[in-house]
Amino acid sequence: MNNKKIIFIIFLFTFILIKKDLVFAAEKTPQSFLYLSWESDGMAPLTYEGKVMPTEYAMIKASVQPLIYSKGAYLNSDSWNYQWFVNNALIAQGIGLKEARFIAKDYTKTSYEVTVRVYSSLSETPFIKTTTIKLVRPLVYLKPINEKSITLNAYSTTADLVELEAVPFFLGNYGADQINYRWSINGAQIPDFDNQKSIMVPYIGEGESESVNIKVVIEDRKDVILRAESALNINFVK
Repeated sequence: MNNKKIIFIIFLFTFILIKKDLVFAAEKTPQSFLYLSWESDGMAPLTYEGKVMPTEYAMIKASVQPLIYSKGAYLNSDSWNYQWFVNNALIAQGIGLKEARFIAKDYTKTSYEVTVRVYSSLSETPFIKTTTIKLVRPLVYLKPINEKSITLNAYSTTADLVELEAVPFFLGNYGADQINYRWSINGAQIPDFDNQKSIMVPYIGEGESESVNIKVVIEDRKDVILRAESALNINFVK
């Protein structure tokens, strides 16, 4: 046997051993992925098709689903230990604790960093996933009752009476009965409609047209922490 054949056989044998070791190594080290998601209980209209964004005092629920693949299958992660951190502070931990809840009540924050650490027997170090949840300011828009969508800036009508409804967005952890409504017309407050979600605006002009500015301010009834306002010009065209 010549030297070239001997070298080739040695190379082939070495390659087989290396490949075998690589396969063993791949089987010993599971492929990991943590799917981390969140949701908020903030207020939004039924017709709103987006994700409800959290604001101050919103209840936020974070959930994780480990997708750990090893030896041809996804592993059962129900018996693993989960630790939850919000802005580096431990808020919850436990076996099988795949979700955690917290209230966004730190007024100095415009976002929250949520981290989950998943401990298992597969590795000496935990699987870790972090996400940043940004807060939004509360909003309110005005919508004529006979219209299907909110109206921005101005609304024109030939009717003698317009009923406007205030539509709150992103008020965390609040129901409709926990909001104060304050209405004003052309800068003058209308006490008769305080705490009412809607207001009646009549045409009272004598000319061919009249423009009326309507403003609504919403506040939470408990602490007057969450606040939003909106204004609309109603143009009565005659």
